[in-house]
Amino acid sequence: MRLQLPRVPVGALGRGTLISTFGLVTRAVLQAGYLVILSRWLGAEGYGLFAGSVAATVVFAPLATGGMGLVFTERLMKRSGDPKQLWSRVATQSALSGLVVALVVLALAALFLPVRLPMLDMALLAAAELLALPLVYTSTAALLAQGRVGLATISVIIVPLSRLLGAIGLLLASAGPSVPMLVVTHCLGTFVASTWAVAFTKTAAGAFAAGEPADGAPGRWMLAREGAPYALGAWAGTSYAEVDKVLILQLLGAGPAGVYTAAYRVVSVLVLPINALLSNALPRLFAARFSGDFFRVVRAVVFAAMGYSVLGAAAAGVFATLMPVVFGADYAGSSRYVLLLSAWVPLAALHLTGANALLAAGGKYLRMAIEVGGLLVVVLVTVWLAPRIGGEGAVAGLLTAEALMAIGCWAFTLRRTAQTRHG
Repeated sequence: MRLQLPRVPVGALGRGTLISTFGLVTRAVLQAGYLVILSRWLGAEGYGLFAGSVAATVVFAPLATGGMGLVFTERLMKRSGDPKQLWSRVATQSALSGLVVALVVLALAALFLPVRLPMLDMALLAAAELLALPLVYTSTAALLAQGRVGLATISVIIVPLSRLLGAIGLLLASAGPSVPMLVVTHCLGTFVASTWAVAFTKTAAGAFAAGEPADGAPGRWMLAREGAPYALGAWAGTSYAEVDKVLILQLLGAGPAGVYTAAYRVVSVLVLPINALLSNALPRLFAARFSGDFFRVVRAVVFAAMGYSVLGAAAAGVFATLMPVVFGADYAGSSRYVLLLSAWVPLAALHLTGANALLAAGGKYLRMAIEVGGLLVVVLVTVWLAPRIGGEGAVAGLLTAEALMAIGCWAFTLRRTAQTRHG
């Protein structure tokens, strides 16, 4: 007897999105607390150095997963194999991918990043962001694919909670501003969260597979081949929004990087509900592709994402006035960046909904190509403009890339689905 999955209605998508949004809002609150503590404790210079160094590793985090979260999701939706065996394989593959990527990133940092933390600190950050955190991402995707939205929501929350508790511990210990001490607590908190997420995902997969015979588990090289396009696509699809912090640190220094990064992190919170919607929608988009219900689900997702994005952009205007109040006088310049970045919210909604629709329609290579192009646009525009006009150059690169990627993703999605419907 093979695993039979019921077709999930849009109502379930809405409920799952609400639960995930609650989790992401909670995560946003925790991240905001972490951001306020770090920015005030370290000052703009210290925070800029830490944030830019973290970004140098986070840029490669999607590669570190090996695309295993989406491999698990697609195989589960296609009813291919026993979930418990599949989870064991994808978790191992994600850890191996993370180790390889971490070693490569450390070598690149030593060779090409003159402005960064010492290599021991960079190694700890690489362990946290490229080994532990990718396992959390893979676990969250696997839990969502199994309909375990509650556990997936906890998985989303546990990382920032662990990190925040570490930062609070430093303050309670009356520790003076120290980036190396922060790196240690940052790393420990991430590994604690990763251990929890992996353990609960294994339990959930076992329960989901109860009574089902093993269908055979894919080999390591097969998983690597299946996951590579997803990993590369996810890397291109997220690194474009992180590489600007690395470039600002190298081109303008730690102080400007801190001011710019604080603004970006505030606006990125407003994109979280869109990510919640898409995380819940992706398994259903994959399923709808095989059931002939694709356009109904796509329309519901687009309507919800774009409707919210207008509210998110408006909220950015309110938050802009609060930057120096919340973060301190060092961050007065962040207000202008928040206002400029408000346009990023609807553009990100348009791009991300199109990218996920294209992915579910079988266009993973097309999505990868489009988002690699977006990454190149961010790098080229930022390198060209940032030395001339400062952080506004990074904003220009980000907005230009989002607009171009949105156009590309939707154009190819519509073309691909039209070809499918007509033959």
